[in-house]
Amino acid sequence: MFVENISIKDFRNIKSLQTSFSKNLNVFLGKNGQGKTNLLESIYLLVNGNSFRYSNNESFINYSSQLSLIQSVFHQNTLKYNLKMTIQKNSKEFFVNEKKISSSQIQKKFSIVLFSPESLSFIKESSEFRRVLVDEFLASVDTRNVDIVSDFKKALKNRNRLLKDLRDIKISKQQFDPLFDSLTELYLQKAADLVAQRIDALAKIKGDLNDNMQYISQSNVEIFVDYVASNESFLGLSRTEIVEKLKKRASELRSAEVSSGSSLVGPHKHDILFLYNQKDSRFFCSQGQQRAIILSFKMAQIVYHRRVHGTYPILLLDDVLSELDSDKRFRLVEFLEKLETQIFITSTEIDSVENLNKENVKIKYLDNGIIKTDRD
Repeated sequence: MFVENISIKDFRNIKSLQTSFSKNLNVFLGKNGQGKTNLLESIYLLVNGNSFRYSNNESFINYSSQLSLIQSVFHQNTLKYNLKMTIQKNSKEFFVNEKKISSSQIQKKFSIVLFSPESLSFIKESSEFRRVLVDEFLASVDTRNVDIVSDFKKALKNRNRLLKDLRDIKISKQQFDPLFDSLTELYLQKAADLVAQRIDALAKIKGDLNDNMQYISQSNVEIFVDYVASNESFLGLSRTEIVEKLKKRASELRSAEVSSGSSLVGPHKHDILFLYNQKDSRFFCSQGQQRAIILSFKMAQIVYHRRVHGTYPILLLDDVLSELDSDKRFRLVEFLEKLETQIFITSTEIDSVENLNKENVKIKYLDNGIIKTDRD
């Protein structure tokens, strides 16, 4: 699988850009704020539907336009796919070979793994970031998990809307109760599906995560990943047990949910904890150790994808190498050199990628959203 080319119009600071890519290594160089990450983000958006940077649709669109357009040709095995995405203030639309489809359908077909400075901080950030980390991994475990994540989000949205309608007196309590009970039953089933898949995925990645952590740190450190809901570990629970736990919690929090107008129980409130030699890495690890854990997780995701699907995902590294100390950068580069896949790297300095020994390298220099020079 690889990206052949891309065409971008009116996306962030990129007014108009067309370029082709190497099947192996592509490097985007330039000073900060010149559009390197925007170019990387456009590829990510095409596949995942959402950005790795927290943004609304309006922020994607160049200030001089009302519409952003991203088009690209993807190759998978012997097939070629023309992907297109349009972004307007209130909508995003996706097309494959001129046929309109959902972003989740694209995500099922193509896989991308992103390394970014933000992702290196996931351990010390809020639980939302660690949930995103695991849910992105779910898609590489089994494409059916894309639907499981999507179905839960829809059920959560519907449940929250009903709670908000009651709070805003748009519906009576008499109308609310039977609707809410029925909706909650479905919601908890969707929630249990997602929780069960998260726990299963963490179990599958455990061995590779520890192997990679020991490789990066050059020590015998042990990483244990716990899944926590309402201050209780859910590891080892069956799906039936998960449903019962969620039902009990939903009953306990019903009055609070009605008062707040939002769902307070479910996987959107759970946390994933990384224990470093049995200690919570959020509090007992240095920044370097926390970054090593996330790198190990991403590397494990890549290895697992290869084991299950027979191919590696496309890799995006947004100014990550410069964020690492020399030892971790060396270990990551050594790992990347062994992968037979397409890699995109952004950097302000060519020095950070010179040690990456790859054939067929394309280097692109960006200045204010424009490719000034493009060389092999």
